[in-house]
Amino acid sequence: MKKMLAVMLVLCTAVAFGAGDYYFGELMYHWNGADSALVPYTLLDGTTDGYQNMPHGVVVDPDGKVWVGFYGGYSNQFERTALGDTIRLRGLHCFMPNGTPASFSPIEFLEFDDGTKDTIYAESVANGSCRGLSAMTTGEILMTAWSTIYKIDYATGEGIAMWNPAMDGYSLASMTEAAHDPELGLIYAGHVGADKPVYVLDEDLAFVGVAIDTCPTLHRSIVARTTSAGIGQIFSGTIWNGQGIFVYESDDPEFTMFDLVDTLGIEIVETDSNTITYKAWPSCLDWVDMDEGLLLYGNYSASKVYTDTLTAPVAKHASKWILMDVDDESVLAEFGGTMLLTDWEGSVSETVPWDSLDNRPMSRAPRNASIKVVGDHYEFVIADFDVNAIQKVVWSDAGVEGSEYVPYGFTLEQNYPNPFNPTTSISFNIPDNKDISIDVFDLTGKKVATVFNGRMEAGTHNLTFDASDLASGTYVYQLTAGSFTVSRKMTLVK
Repeated sequence: MKKMLAVMLVLCTAVAFGAGDYYFGELMYHWNGADSALVPYTLLDGTTDGYQNMPHGVVVDPDGKVWVGFYGGYSNQFERTALGDTIRLRGLHCFMPNGTPASFSPIEFLEFDDGTKDTIYAESVANGSCRGLSAMTTGEILMTAWSTIYKIDYATGEGIAMWNPAMDGYSLASMTEAAHDPELGLIYAGHVGADKPVYVLDEDLAFVGVAIDTCPTLHRSIVARTTSAGIGQIFSGTIWNGQGIFVYESDDPEFTMFDLVDTLGIEIVETDSNTITYKAWPSCLDWVDMDEGLLLYGNYSASKVYTDTLTAPVAKHASKWILMDVDDESVLAEFGGTMLLTDWEGSVSETVPWDSLDNRPMSRAPRNASIKVVGDHYEFVIADFDVNAIQKVVWSDAGVEGSEYVPYGFTLEQNYPNPFNPTTSISFNIPDNKDISIDVFDLTGKKVATVFNGRMEAGTHNLTFDASDLASGTYVYQLTAGSFTVSRKMTLVK
């Protein structure tokens, strides 16, 4: 686990989007690094032969445990003596807030109240690798393992219910994550593939019907809600061909199928000689606020750009996490950058080394975000399939008092030398051209000096502070840029 830098921040209480900066928190799990030892593939003789990888979903439950479903690798071998064979298990993992595995992790065998049992394994015709992970508003974990959906008690890891299409006469095929609509008590899940249905289940995973006969394009992730006007909505990603976010609606979602009514995530830019069309390629969708229509989606690294003439420009929205208000299609915030993998073994280009994961969120193939409000800020726990990592990003309109989080790109270093007499150097970094000030205060809060006040270009800067006119003692020097403020202490000894 990586430790996070602690700094002093001044409080700005409102949680908002668009006006502030995101606050990068930590690289939580790096499955290409030391954290891979948490998910070994254990052979029958107890030795290790590889590790699980490619996270295909993440959920933080109400107790703060982190659930991770993997697409690649296995968790254990298991010998079925009655059948005379050996199978490869693909367990669902759960980690305690301190990063250690939960006592019931990995979950490979499930038993349900009606006496039925199921095993999650590679050779199964119905389950296997995780295809999506989500949670109900009451905390229960919903895991899609190939074509089977499991409902799991987040506190104990015990199975509550399961369903797959074959149980109601439909074909087995790779499916999306399950989307919970708490207003109507319904759960939706579809297939990854063109011209396939979206199913409706109740909260006990009993089959209700079909919400959409056929989706016109491939999709991996869906979310759903019922609006205040009683309109049922399903939002579908279009992974593999990048056509934006499809919106389906039903005036009577409990009894009437949904129709395709809109496509979100399309931006058209007109120039004198060209029309440029940016199309979102959302490989995951997650609600930040279902009632308010705030949706966070992660764009695949190959997000589409189309032009009428000339060569298409760089896809500025590729590899970005984007927060959208689906009611007016406005983009409220975005963060992230591309991790440039050069091959499938996990190597990266020299210009984007692995340690970049320590100071900014990276993505190539986003796979879900678990989102919660903590005090006056949002916490996004994000998973990426290709980068093989899980990171935490914190968002607030300004600083968070006493927080270890700092806005990406902002740093205020400890002055050097310290203690000093009478001059010292103050180094800092700002991500954009900004009007800033650096002021010095005594411990009563009285401002005693201004080191700088004016416009500063983006980048790292060093300023010299001369304290000849001050008495010996401890002082606070403070960097202010817009609504963001960060402070450190220094000691003058004469």
